[in-house]
Parts: sequence; C-alpha cells; structure tokens
Amino acid sequence: MSLFYIIFFSMVLAYVLFSLIYFTFFTDKYVENLQLLRKIFYVIYVVGVGLGIILGEIDMTKWQELFYLTATFVFMDLAVFQTPDILKIWKAEFQHNNYIRKIIKKNEEIIGYNFKKVQCFTDVISVTEDHFDTRNVPTQWRQYKDELRTYLNLYADTFQFHVSIFEFDTTADADLLKTSITHALNRVEQCYNQTIDEADDWKEGLIQQLLDGKSIELRNKKEEKNSDIPGELKNKVFIVAYYGKSYNMLIGVSSKFVEVDGIDASHILNLAQIYDWYMV
Repeated sequence: MSLFYIIFFSMVLAYVLFSLIYFTFFTDKYVENLQLLRKIFYVIYVVGVGLGIILGEIDMTKWQELFYLTATFVFMDLAVFQTPDILKIWKAEFQHNNYIRKIIKKNEEIIGYNFKKVQCFTDVISVTEDHFDTRNVPTQWRQYKDELRTYLNLYADTFQFHVSIFEFDTTADADLLKTSITHALNRVEQCYNQTIDEADDWKEGLIQQLLDGKSIELRNKKEEKNSDIPGELKNKVFIVAYYGKSYNMLIGVSSKFVEVDGIDASHILNLAQIYDWYMV
C-alpha cells in the first residue's frame, strides 16, 4: 500500500474515532450535528479522491478500484453515522438509534403534560368567580399574600408545585426599584439555597429581566439548560416578576416531584393578574 493510502485511511479512521468520542460525551450535540458530521466525512472522501487523482495514486481507468473505495465510504457512513435498525425487513426502513426514539417519546410526553397544564389553568379560570365570591378584599400585605397564595395553589397544588412570594417596594424611581428587586432576589437565593454568580454580569442580566417583567429560571450561567439524559428530572426554580396595583413581588415556583417550566411561570403570572382584578 502506498504512502498516500496510508495517510488517507489514517485520517478517515481518526475522524471516525473522533465521532465515536463525540457521541459518547456529547450525545445530544452529536445528534444535532449529525448531518454536518456526515458532510465532513464525505468531504474527506471527495478531497482524498481528488488528491489521489492529481497525484496519480488513483487511476481513473481502473473504475473497480474507485468503486470499491466509494462503497467502503458508503458502508462506513451506514455503519458508523447511520447505525440503522432494520425495523421492517421487507421494506428495509432505516431509522436512527434508540436515543432518537427516546427523545421523540420524551417530547410526546412533554406535549401531553403541557396540555394537562393548560387544561388545569382553564379549570382554575372557570372557578375563579365562585372562589372570590366568599373572599374579603385584603387590607394589608399579610392578608393579600395569604389570599394570593391560596388562589395560586388552585393551580400549583394540582402538580405539587411550591409557591413562594417575596415583596419588594413600589417606587417610580428606577434606581430604587432596581435596589429593591435586588434585595428581593437575594431573599429568593436564600430561600432556594442558591448562589447566583455575579461574574460576567450574569446576575445583573437576571435582575434586568425581572425589571422588564419577565420570568427567569433561577440558575447560574455555567449550568446546562438541558440534561443529556432524556427524562432526567431537574429541580428547576422559576421566578416571576409581578407588578401589581398595590404590591410588587417576586413569585417563586418550584417542585421536587415534576419539572417546572416556562408554561407554569406564565400561568402563575396570569393568575396573579386575575387575582389583582378581583381583590384590589
């Protein structure tokens, strides 16, 4: 075997080994970038064959040699990158590996679960008027807070969520409002035993989102948003900034049983707004 073929196939084997390591440690990224990996694999083939022809190592008149080389690359693509499962022998339908099926199944579960959340939110809306018919309008913060938590729990208790409420001062001064919401966020960190990193203005960015009335996930920048393992439960905490008619507050939503997400944060924010309509 000539030196050209030794170098060529060494590069191919090195790339295949790299792909295996990439799949092992970054499975989700591997699946996401699979098409790119395959394109690079075939680019290596095209460049290698082109150089082989230019250098005279591959003879175009010997088509059998080129055919076997091409067939080798196609087989390696199927064996390494496609890893097909022949689910239906007669139709020879090829699909990606079990990881893809797990992702699809997990997504179907999430869609179904989110539908149940929307249905629960609708159910709470349907009983809202009856709920407030027997309630007195709160005259102080403690009463307001207790009544709000009771109403929010109509939704939260269904999914075993825990709701925490942290008041911050109402003021028209932007600097004072920022200071107040920062103090409230510090209390949130203490409540959930979290320490938000202030490096790279990460905490500053979270505070700005809360000032803009957005909900945030209570996490540090270095923490991954998504787990590499489908179905793995992450104890997320979402913080909702609510600016009411009488009180401003941060509302924390967490759970140790099911995963809290942005849909729950949105529902809690909407319920807090509805509460204000009835009770203030």
